[in-house]
Amino acid sequence: PTDDNHNISKLSTCSVSPSDDMCSKASAPTSKDPSFDKRFPILSQLNFKMKIDKNDIILVLKYQNLLKDVVSVLQNFNQPLLMVNWNGRNSNLVQIPASASLLCHKSFKKSDYRKQWMDDILSSLCGTGKDTEANKATRAQRFSQLLAENYEEEFLVAAGDAGLDFFGQFDAVETAALMSDVGINLSQLRILLRILRHRFGANIAEPEKKVRELGGETVPPMFGEYIYQHDSNSKSEEILYWFQDSHKVYKNDMKKMLETSNIEEANIDCVDIVFGGDHSQGALRSSLKTMLVLKNSEVIERKSAIGYILCQKDTGTILKNTILDGIGDGLKKIGQEGFTIVSNKGKLTMIPVPLLYVTGDLTFQVILMGK
Repeated sequence: PTDDNHNISKLSTCSVSPSDDMCSKASAPTSKDPSFDKRFPILSQLNFKMKIDKNDIILVLKYQNLLKDVVSVLQNFNQPLLMVNWNGRNSNLVQIPASASLLCHKSFKKSDYRKQWMDDILSSLCGTGKDTEANKATRAQRFSQLLAENYEEEFLVAAGDAGLDFFGQFDAVETAALMSDVGINLSQLRILLRILRHRFGANIAEPEKKVRELGGETVPPMFGEYIYQHDSNSKSEEILYWFQDSHKVYKNDMKKMLETSNIEEANIDCVDIVFGGDHSQGALRSSLKTMLVLKNSEVIERKSAIGYILCQKDTGTILKNTILDGIGDGLKKIGQEGFTIVSNKGKLTMIPVPLLYVTGDLTFQVILMGK
């Protein structure tokens, strides 16, 4: 081995002590920082005189071994890993294993069972001497909420794996369709949503403001039910679904883009439409994105949900008997009618024939191709 590797190997097994000749020699300071003694008085007393340098492997290992020894001493005497800050706000250190094997849920759970680091995190969030079960429960709720806000998709997957199925919120269009289908007004909707929120512990619909903003531009969804049976030996599944007229959605989206962007007809180069779908968390969601490409290469786009299937698995049979034909008829109409004329603040604007693109996961595309 090289001399550097030999020194590193010896350092990893030696005690970090100022009296250790090898360690002191390996990281002896070449220059003293005048502010070091003032900023780090304890390290100064232990003869640590240099700023940490990521390129100085020996010095980095010395600091890491010092931390390991300090943690071991505190644990041997059953003392908390508490950092006393000068501003009076203390911090706790929590030992969390760092390993690639923790990507597996079983290993992740086993690691927490052995080290109890999740409980240590909640205790640290409570503060010294305040780690009661009630406080831990409150911190666990806040911690879970933070995870849900920053990693929504992963949070829903984990909740589903744990048997806590929740498929997110009704968007504004779905909420408006619900009101129309059951014949209730906004006041009645508020009462219903309040009851459901108390039961499920979450808002199941987008804010009322978004429902009001739809106004008269809403394309009413068409709802349906389909009984699916994979084969004669399997249990039948009741599938609920809805879809919108993709042709009307396209024209509405185009009108809104023209009105809000003040685009002149002469500046329009082309129009692209992207239709796609993806199955996750027990449902298939389909959307339509309209992109208005201007001659200066600027792209203005708008995306709308146009289909939803509540199903455990998406297959060609399910798509064919639920939303595919209804959405497909609208897409065909867009291509067959040639130029689309849209009213833009009282002025008629002629939109060129759009190009249609299909996107989504591989399963969705294979199903559309009839494979």
